[in-house]
Amino acid sequence: METFEQKKYFSPNLVLINTCAVTSKAEKESRKAVLYFKKRYPTAKIVVLGCAADFITNADLVIKNKDKENLPRIIFEKFPNLASTLINNKQLTINNQMFSSGRALLKIQDGCNNFCAYCIVPFLRGKPKSISQKEIICKINKLVNLGIKEITLCGINLGLYRPGVINLLKKILSQTSVERIALSSVEPNIVTKEFADLFLKESRLVKYFHLALQSGSPKVLKEMGRKTDLKKLSKILRFIKLKCPEFTFRADILVGFPTESEENFQETLDFIKKNKISFVHSFPFSVRPETKAEGFIKSSKWQDLPYRIKKERIKKIKDLVKKIQEEEAQTLIGRTLPCLIIRKVSTFWEAIANNSWPVKIRIMNNEQRTMGIKGKIMPVKIIGFKDSYLLGEITSFPT
Repeated sequence: METFEQKKYFSPNLVLINTCAVTSKAEKESRKAVLYFKKRYPTAKIVVLGCAADFITNADLVIKNKDKENLPRIIFEKFPNLASTLINNKQLTINNQMFSSGRALLKIQDGCNNFCAYCIVPFLRGKPKSISQKEIICKINKLVNLGIKEITLCGINLGLYRPGVINLLKKILSQTSVERIALSSVEPNIVTKEFADLFLKESRLVKYFHLALQSGSPKVLKEMGRKTDLKKLSKILRFIKLKCPEFTFRADILVGFPTESEENFQETLDFIKKNKISFVHSFPFSVRPETKAEGFIKSSKWQDLPYRIKKERIKKIKDLVKKIQEEEAQTLIGRTLPCLIIRKVSTFWEAIANNSWPVKIRIMNNEQRTMGIKGKIMPVKIIGFKDSYLLGEITSFPT
């Protein structure tokens, strides 16, 4: 929450808005964000980048995806007076305070050539491109020197990273000292037995997957143009859970694809329940320009489902996931999990466990002892569960 002083005196010179075009709602929200910040900070330069940048015309500067790597140069060429202003105000200084949460994102891949029937991303991001392993290792070591404890490897489709994610993870484990390594999103096709064994064996690898699942129906996945083998995936997920009960599964689910019947949707619910997926990002299908789905809907081969049905199905997923969360949380109570301490909020600390569960840690009479724990990984005993958060207490403090 902003204080009165911040509202009165804070006025940025530059606002960067990273947009999304995966759904029509995301695109609409991106446009609203531009209007909001133009009104809130009328003297600031509004710069738009990201996938929805192509659809936005009312910003001071639009930077397309192919030019994002040259973002500072483009901005300062467009607004030459801005560079001296920022430097004079020391707003470009990079220091450890930027990374005080102990976490950092590292982009290792961009682009996609899968052209799933619903997805506009390949048209906006272009062909797959991978960052070299040497460059990734170098960047991670620099971040570690700045105090980073957790690195999350990001990409549009990590399954297209070359020479392969497993190969890269092994290099990171052997050539860096970063304490925790995560993946932003996992394509089901890379969840092999070898992939699972690596995550089970290596303590520095997180104990969760965020699956780009989209559906639990073989028929719908086929019509989406996705090649996920649900039986194979389910078998590996059950194997992981058997070997490591605290391992957590997250998933993206696209709800209301034009060919998704009630029976197909039930298959998705069954997959979520069977594989104990504890966190789901569910979003409704929306028609995206140039996609196969758009063509089929225009030709009346497919029909877009009413929003009411999509909304009802999203609620059913949320209700199911809430039950799974409650069940999974009970299995974690009494365990001690390594948690990265993120920030202090009122009378507790927020943290992220190595299996991705959010944790609230009581401070009580330990406020003095907890002063230096932000950005550190510490053992936390799980003592309860409330509102999708695990409740915990720190079992030992640094001396």
